Amino acid sequence: MQQKPISLNLSRPNKPWKLQVTQKSPSVWVLTLADGRSYEIDRTCVLEYALLNRLEIDDETLQEMQQTYCERHALQQALRWLNYRPYTFKAMFQRLMPIYGEATSFAVLKRLTEMGGINDYQYAQQMARSAVERKGYGLRRAAEMMRQKGVPKNVIAAVLQPYEETVPERLQQILERHYAEKLSDPSDRKMVERVKAALVRKGYSFSEIQAAVQRYWEETEP
Repeated sequence: MQQKPISLNLSRPNKPWKLQVTQKSPSVWVLTLADGRSYEIDRTCVLEYALLNRLEIDDETLQEMQQTYCERHALQQALRWLNYRPYTFKAMFQRLMPIYGEATSFAVLKRLTEMGGINDYQYAQQMARSAVERKGYGLRRAAEMMRQKGVPKNVIAAVLQPYEETVPERLQQILERHYAEKLSDPSDRKMVERVKAALVRKGYSFSEIQAAVQRYWEETEP
């Protein structure tokens, strides 16, 4: 709910406007100025700025109040979205920006980061556990999934670094559990290439796959 910005009247610099405040619903109030402009605000604004006891308000105070209201509304909306699923900083910004504008979106994200509601490192850790440990994806595919979600490159590198040493072991387990029959005949090059292609799609590099297949044959050789 992006309200129209307040335009300062330069012909009467910061002179106060007569105002009227009416309650539209239990949670929404309407502030109307003498020139006909009106703005929706909430009960918190009414109390913070003592609007029921004021007869006038200047443009600067009005602008400050609208920004405060907009940030509070955007924060509440962001928290509702976070109740359904986690977001990266970038993904939440992309969702807030079209509705609330750049300044409000950054202000809300700063607050969410301070609150712990947005944490790219924890988000990436959860993605790594899901992609690498549970789904058996290679680090390339896991990294691409994180990039698509807006995780920064340095965070991706830091989160995936602990998995680098376990790539050979995990690939070996995948071959034993899912491809033992297909790799039973090393001379069947067509089947071997199919297995390698499947592993490439899972995000493993060609060199990782080559080494794992060769090691598998050596260990299972009669």
